[in-house]
Amino acid sequence: GELRAIWPAWTCSLIFCVAHRAILTSDIVADAPGRQTSTPVEKVLPFTPMLTVLGMSLDYSILPQSSGWRIFIYILSWICYLIHAAWSWRMLDLASPVKRSEEQPETPGQPWWPSEWAVP
Repeated sequence: GELRAIWPAWTCSLIFCVAHRAILTSDIVADAPGRQTSTPVEKVLPFTPMLTVLGMSLDYSILPQSSGWRIFIYILSWICYLIHAAWSWRMLDLASPVKRSEEQPETPGQPWWPSEWAVP
């Protein structure tokens, strides 16, 4: 009876992963100038819960316990750790200010901001 709870984990995780991906896609400008890293980790990060659910499904499955499955589950978890570490580095890069040399010209009726503000 306990294996019936795996399928809600897959469906709910998939819905949240797609929603998270949509939010990150609408929020992050891909080609922002002056950034250190251009690796789009935000396209991979939302799907790490699916790897977690896969590991959980294998761990709780009726498959015979073996060191091969255990190693595979550990590899999945370490992949998730590395993706989250890369995401932390990407967020630090996105949140850090970018120095711009050109000053925005002031035109009447048009928006203006200082060159220190990182506005795309």
